[in-house]
Amino acid sequence: MRRVHTTLLQCSIIASLLMPTAAQADEVIGLPMRVGVVGGYQLTSSDFDVLGVRRSALQPGDGALIGLRAAWRAMSVVDLELALALVPASTPTEGASALLLPVHLDLVARPFDWVVKPYASVGGGVMALVGGDAGSDIDALFHAALGAELVIDESVALRLEIGLFGTDAVEGAIGFSPTFLFGVDILAWRARPGHVDGGDWTPPDPVAPPVVVDEPHVDPSGDTDGDGLDNEDDRCPLHAGTERTAGCPDSDGDGVIDPWDRCPVDAGAGAGKGDGCPDSDGDGVLDVRDACPSQRGTAERYGCP
Repeated sequence: MRRVHTTLLQCSIIASLLMPTAAQADEVIGLPMRVGVVGGYQLTSSDFDVLGVRRSALQPGDGALIGLRAAWRAMSVVDLELALALVPASTPTEGASALLLPVHLDLVARPFDWVVKPYASVGGGVMALVGGDAGSDIDALFHAALGAELVIDESVALRLEIGLFGTDAVEGAIGFSPTFLFGVDILAWRARPGHVDGGDWTPPDPVAPPVVVDEPHVDPSGDTDGDGLDNEDDRCPLHAGTERTAGCPDSDGDGVIDPWDRCPVDAGAGAGKGDGCPDSDGDGVLDVRDACPSQRGTAERYGCP
């Protein structure tokens, strides 16, 4: 039991050290948390000693594992994750059973921002025998794991993991029980664009308003720019345009003449719709200010959903 108290104390110290850093973590949209379910299989150590009174005939064996986990994004590449599971284990005695409950608090590091992200975790907790014919007991638990995850649409993470439980042993100092797991996490947050690599994202400065230069005096009966419109009917007599734009140039063909087009080389939605600048996702936030130009969002979130 003393080992259990020591392990719990260590976990609480880790949590207390990391939780304040959440305020310093890179900015995210939503809650910096994830929750998930996990399933797999545990190969229980033959030297396993989570038994109040050891009886070899009721020694817990291998079994399926199913559980839940929840994580707090403590830093940009580090999560603090709490996991608990149930392992209905077999025993050598026909008809007898043992129900194991591993609970552990881990540090999970994801240092690489790849499509498939590798990760490593290490932590501790308790392994309890909570049901079945083998009685009840609780011991300290060490946990370590290596895994990889694929994040889909910034909201769902699929995880494959190989782990190792270390518990009290009968003959040795520690008995190791490997685990093979598959999990699905739901992310309650997404990184604000530009924060993935730790940098700060700020929207670009608003585009400067168009500058109108007074045209010099021209002969009203001529066609100075040669665009087919007489100077007296040409709004831009020194710059060739088209009849549709009253003689003014429209380089991107969006219907907003260049002198009034804030994005003169990028076609926008037309006159009166964004001053000639594009809004690809139609959310009312121009692409030049939109951090998520392909996803409809809100102005408060810089165009992100």
